[in-house]
Amino acid sequence: MKFSKHIRRMALSEWNHQYLDYKQLKQQLKKVASATANFSSHSTSTRLLSTVEDDAQLVADQTRFLAAEAEFVRLFDDEVVKLNGCFTDKVREALTNYKALRHQVYLLEELRQTMAEESTAVDSATVERNNPTTTANLTTPISAFRLDFDAHRPELAHPASAPASALVDILNRRLARPAPVAQPRGRSQSIHSVIPSAMSAEDSETLAAAATVIAQAEGNEPSLTLGDVDETLPNPNADYKAFTAKEREERDRPIVIALTPGVPRSERARSTAAGMPSTSTGLTSTKMPASYGAIADTGSINHDGPPTLRQRVLRTLRPPPNQYKYARDQLAAAFREYYRFLDLVRAYHTLNHTACSKILKKHDKITGLQSRDVCLEKLKQEPFMTLLDALIPLTLECEKMYSSIRFGGNRKQAMGELRLAGKATVRPTSAFRLGSWTGMCLPLLVLVAIAVSARSSNPALADFTPMWLMYRGMMLPIFMLWLVAGNFWVFQKRKINFVLIFDFNPRDHLNFAQIAELAAFLTVTWCISLLCYTFSDSITFIPGRYNPLALAVFYVLFMLNPFNVLRRSARYWTLRIFGRVILSPFTQVRFADLWLGDQLISLVTALLDWEFLFCYYITGATTSTDCVHVSSGIRPFISVLPAFWRCMQCLRRYYDTRAVNPHLVNAGKYGVTLLVSILSSVDSSIREKDSTITWTDWRTTWVLASVASAMYSYIWDIKMDWSLGERAHGFLRKELAFHPKIVYYLAMFFDLVLRLFWTFTLAPQHAFEGVLSSQIFVSFLAFMEVARRCMWNLFRIENEHVSNCGQSRVIVDIPLPFERSENRESELSKVAYKYDTLPDEDAEISVSVTHHD
Repeated sequence: MKFSKHIRRMALSEWNHQYLDYKQLKQQLKKVASATANFSSHSTSTRLLSTVEDDAQLVADQTRFLAAEAEFVRLFDDEVVKLNGCFTDKVREALTNYKALRHQVYLLEELRQTMAEESTAVDSATVERNNPTTTANLTTPISAFRLDFDAHRPELAHPASAPASALVDILNRRLARPAPVAQPRGRSQSIHSVIPSAMSAEDSETLAAAATVIAQAEGNEPSLTLGDVDETLPNPNADYKAFTAKEREERDRPIVIALTPGVPRSERARSTAAGMPSTSTGLTSTKMPASYGAIADTGSINHDGPPTLRQRVLRTLRPPPNQYKYARDQLAAAFREYYRFLDLVRAYHTLNHTACSKILKKHDKITGLQSRDVCLEKLKQEPFMTLLDALIPLTLECEKMYSSIRFGGNRKQAMGELRLAGKATVRPTSAFRLGSWTGMCLPLLVLVAIAVSARSSNPALADFTPMWLMYRGMMLPIFMLWLVAGNFWVFQKRKINFVLIFDFNPRDHLNFAQIAELAAFLTVTWCISLLCYTFSDSITFIPGRYNPLALAVFYVLFMLNPFNVLRRSARYWTLRIFGRVILSPFTQVRFADLWLGDQLISLVTALLDWEFLFCYYITGATTSTDCVHVSSGIRPFISVLPAFWRCMQCLRRYYDTRAVNPHLVNAGKYGVTLLVSILSSVDSSIREKDSTITWTDWRTTWVLASVASAMYSYIWDIKMDWSLGERAHGFLRKELAFHPKIVYYLAMFFDLVLRLFWTFTLAPQHAFEGVLSSQIFVSFLAFMEVARRCMWNLFRIENEHVSNCGQSRVIVDIPLPFERSENRESELSKVAYKYDTLPDEDAEISVSVTHHD
């Protein structure tokens, strides 16, 4: 594989513009190669036949070569400057987060000691029972978790220079005298120069002038490689002073130590802020090690009147025994994400350093200049290389702290959780199971179609219509599962980080093959059950009409199965998210909650079919019409539930953010959807009372509301969910993950058509007459709506990924257990809601304030 393809495959899309532009440098080298070839052919010609025209052509070729070489030097230096800036930012973030985590480890140990000392409030035996591996002191002393930050501060503030300036020195020496033969080093081999000895050392001035002209023509400053670099750089000492002053300002801010049980996801961005974002109330004041600064004297806040909310909450925050376990688990999750960030930064450095080495090697092969080793040696003086020394101790310290708080110092177990799995997406065992289940379900589906069509007139299948409704309700989610597996396959191919978007565990989540494996298994069971019903006159161990019920019970037990088989973590994740959707007005709304709510809107027909299944077996109805009439008041309610849940999610988002647009506007979209279903139900009830009425004003209103809802939803899909419609970019957007562009236009067209059809699925099925009453047509609409939703998933997740790329987000923001809050009273109010007991009226409140030196 060519390295240009390798770097595209290995680069993180969130950092896509922060990598070395290997393609651009390679294109410039092609221009250098073209100029070098022409120049070499003229310079090797015999001087006896030279004329004035030949000399002029030689000078022109020489000028063209020098200009192309100068442009390459400038581009390479610009890329190194970019790498310096990006890598410096990442190391600075890593150091800042390390300080925060180190302080959190101290506070966790302080909490453990506090809980052990307060034997009157917390029995130490209970703590030992709840936390058997970490109730003892940390294996590694807290004071040992310390790095020398001063050693890296100059590099963090040091301005970027230009290592490619070494090319000028090499070119000067090469033009003045023949280059010495270099010894082979590693895979790099010296290549004889193709630049003739006829060139003089003074030609390097032409190179400098050419580069200056090129840089000024592009509106940039002259290249740093063509002058005295040391004279152009600012004073590093001044930057170091500014850097240390900023660090001192961050450390001097007072911190109120408070143990907060949780932080809303909307505030997670503050969890990795600079400084020591750690904090807790209600802890006994103890002496910190010198490396953490001194703790100020503890003061008391006494009030003569009734206790305020702050007083009541501070006393309430006496940590229960399980509070230590919560804080430990939360801190462990933060360490895992931090370790993954360090791993990504190391991979970023390795890939870019390899790109620098390879492009310089290619440059030497074309020009004959032996510049690779010299430039790489100069590159070692840049922040891109010097700051690499900070990552190794950070990684080791992260491993030590994680093993101490999680496994009592057992590093082998700690590394088993910290290290990520390999890049292989499909394991051989998973591929074998997927192939086996798929190989069974495909012929079974064909057999089902043949059996149903051949035996449709059999008296044993007289109740096929109600049976089909129940089987359809179970097949629609399975069909969606197949398409979701296809979504994940596309995301993986296009490098869309769906793991970050859905907040999956990067060390344990399902890939597309494992999802398809589950879908194939469920499809096989569905086909077997339907075949048992079709041949119920021959298969008598289960009565024909109870086959759908048996299959439904199997699926419910499959989802609730407590044993760690058949992807228990994925099944329970789905159940948890479904529970959060139902409780959306009372819980924080995450992206996965919104996504599942949207999927449920497309599964309205399946929900109605499940309602029919319960009605069929509970009421003893023998036909679908009987059951529809029995539950005529329940079906409209069920049909609006998904839209109601999504509306509540939008209102909750508005409550958390106070942003009218988009949350209230989005809630209006689902409000119109609710109106469509209500109008359809009213129209149906009127026509049931008087069958002679063919058209009513309610039906007219329902049709208009349906069109308005479809257009409202369509416009929202295009403008908000997909962020398309920018006139400057062909009614698409600037950043696109899918190619060719025609797929976006086709998606917009099909989304509009299927949106109009989708409106019919919101109404109860007895609301139509003629062709619309056919269950075949309703089934077609239901399956097409599921297909439209999964098409919508592709562009919705892609849009979220593009947004994450703009913010360079590569890991999940984990709230730390000891958190600083800008609005302390607001945070205390949220914490008070989680506790039932309140302190005495005359309680004295103590608050510990820490000043970090």
